[in-house]
Amino acid sequence: MQKRASPLLLILSICIVASAHSGEIYKWVDKNGKVHFGDRPDLNQPHQEMELKPLNTVGSGDASRKTTQQRMINRYQKRREEQENQRRQERQQRADNQRKCRQYKKQLKEYRTASSLYLEGAKGERKYFDSKDRDKLYAQLQRRIKDTCR
Repeated sequence: MQKRASPLLLILSICIVASAHSGEIYKWVDKNGKVHFGDRPDLNQPHQEMELKPLNTVGSGDASRKTTQQRMINRYQKRREEQENQRRQERQQRADNQRKCRQYKKQLKEYRTASSLYLEGAKGERKYFDSKDRDKLYAQLQRRIKDTCR
C-alpha cells in the first residue's frame, strides 16, 4: 500500500504545483457595474482571461538597468553643467562688483580732492555743486561702495 501512495502523492503534488504556476487571472463585471479580478471566474457573469506580462524575465533587466543608468548619468551631467554655469555667473558677478568697487572708490577720492565739482550740460554749460549737493554726492557714492564692495 505504501508503494501505491508514493506515486499518487507525486502526481498530486505535480498537479498542485502546475496549477499554482499557471496563474490565470480572470476579469468580470457584476450586475452593479463593479469590476472584479480573480483566479476563478464567476460562471454566472461574462468574463475574460487576462494576459499578464511576466515580471522577471531574463535579459529584460539589463536594458532597463542601462536605460535607468543613462538617465541618471544625463541628470548628473545636467546638474553639473547647471552648477558650473552658476559658479561662472557668480565669478563674473564678483569680478563686476570688484571693478565697480574700484571705480566708485576712485571717483570718491577724485571728488574729495577736487576744488570744485560740476556737471556739464548738453550745450556745454556747467552747473557747479554747492556744499550741500556735494555732501549728497559723497553719501550716494559711499552707499554704492558699501553695497558693491563686500
